[in-house]
Amino acid sequence: MDSTEGSLLPRVVLVDANVLFAPRLCDLFVHLHIDGVIRIHWSAAINDEWTRNAAAKTRGDPAGIQRRLQGMIGAVPDWEVSHYDRFIDAFAGVDAGDRHVSAAALALQEREGHEVVLVTENLKHFPLTEMSRRGVQPMSSSEYLHRLFDEDGVAVLRVAEACRTKLRAPPRTREDYVAVLMTLGCDLAYDLSKAWKVTCPVRLQDGSLVYLED
Repeated sequence: MDSTEGSLLPRVVLVDANVLFAPRLCDLFVHLHIDGVIRIHWSAAINDEWTRNAAAKTRGDPAGIQRRLQGMIGAVPDWEVSHYDRFIDAFAGVDAGDRHVSAAALALQEREGHEVVLVTENLKHFPLTEMSRRGVQPMSSSEYLHRLFDEDGVAVLRVAEACRTKLRAPPRTREDYVAVLMTLGCDLAYDLSKAWKVTCPVRLQDGSLVYLED
């Protein structure tokens, strides 16, 4: 049976720019797609947004950003959601700058013929009452990955281990990888730490991590 069927958690995902912007989160979602656990999509406008923000906020070299973008597109050939402009006016209650994202999610849902999840870190820009009226479910990356682990922990562990071991500059231990996810505020860090039997740090309000003594 296809992994998108028979599940309480929709496995078709419209990924917002703020998720693609974070390399480790993006890597997880792309590899979950490659492994057939979920199917991810995004739009050309979302591409423009995350690459523009990456260039501005990280001062990264444009060539490196483009290499990452091309790697994503190569891994997810059917990534693009288009022809969604007709849905933009349906989301008057959504933050004006993000209506194209909610419209793309609705277009994807119409194309797929069943519910999809909009994974975003800006939930406040997508009021639940406004989104649910159109049948689109917004969810943070942390909640989505945690729920996915609850449903399909073996697959998520397999993908997380693959994402960890491919890191070479520098190499990451399992504990290191858990800390990286915790830095991003991702509850999957707790799930992995228990499964891998490694220590999970606590993330403070200022974003720093501390390890509590037993």
